[in-house]
Amino acid sequence: MNLRMLGPSLILGFLLAGVGPARADDAATGVLPAAVSPADMRDGAADAIREMAEASSKLNAERQQVQKKGDTEAEQCISLQLAKIDALLQVSKDAEAAMVQALQEGLQQRADHEYRKIQIAVGKVRQFLADAYSCADADSAARKDQTVVTTEWAEAQVTDETDPPPDTDGEIGTDPPGTTPYE
Repeated sequence: MNLRMLGPSLILGFLLAGVGPARADDAATGVLPAAVSPADMRDGAADAIREMAEASSKLNAERQQVQKKGDTEAEQCISLQLAKIDALLQVSKDAEAAMVQALQEGLQQRADHEYRKIQIAVGKVRQFLADAYSCADADSAARKDQTVVTTEWAEAQVTDETDPPPDTDGEIGTDPPGTTPYE
């Protein structure tokens, strides 16, 4: 078989085997996205954005409570998650606007892309919200079961750095028997 026939043969083989081009959303979810009607897209996007906005406001209230308690570590953790959520909320709002415009222009594939973007964002927001609550809960649980450990340390003897350690008899850097300095 010559090289001119190899290309079409490979393509035909892949098509018969059911192998198609890889897509980013397939790799992330492991499944092909289901077809969604334009009305369901609009409703789903609006619900997702509403959920993300509620998560942002709840987390902001939680951050303020933690801030009043003076827990800086939990506040930093919550603030980091809140920043991620707010960024995803803004991206989702932009994606919703682009989705609506694509639907009006009849660009179904573009609208599907923007809708998937919103659905991925709402999943990440749920994860970030859970992470934020877990770091706030973990910190409060750690304070409840806090144990104080007191240790006593012997004073270290300060020596001149040029003095050899006491157990080496002045020979520093000797090689073990049977070795060379180049090993």
